[in-house]
Amino acid sequence: MKKSILTTAIFTLLSTAILTSCNSPKEKLDDATTEVVEAGDDLIKANDDYLMEVENFKASEAAKIEANEATLKAYNAKLLKKSNASLKKKIADLDQKTQELKKKLADFKADVEKEKWAEFKEEFNRDMEGLGKAFNDLTIDNSN
Repeated sequence: MKKSILTTAIFTLLSTAILTSCNSPKEKLDDATTEVVEAGDDLIKANDDYLMEVENFKASEAAKIEANEATLKAYNAKLLKKSNASLKKKIADLDQKTQELKKKLADFKADVEKEKWAEFKEEFNRDMEGLGKAFNDLTIDNSN
């Protein structure tokens, strides 16, 4: 009799533990719904962060391009007094590269080309760095 009571008690405890540890289908659905909503919120936040990064990058680079254009205008004003064909050609080339970068920056569509963002940013930074070096070389050549 003790064995049957002990067996019944153990069976009852195990059954209770198993039944209370299981989630009902409604709880499972609620959990899944919550996870989907949280994942959607995370996706929206990540997309907003990405768009903000692109916007900040474009604004920063546009400011650099404007500074380059102002420098080129200043060089062109100085060149009116001189007749250095080589320097005029270098300035014209720099102006063309600046305009190409300006167009490239304006043409990048953040919402369409998401997967290309890192590549675009790296390439654009490399091009801007090259343009900056060319401006420095122009200044060095001009001061001699």
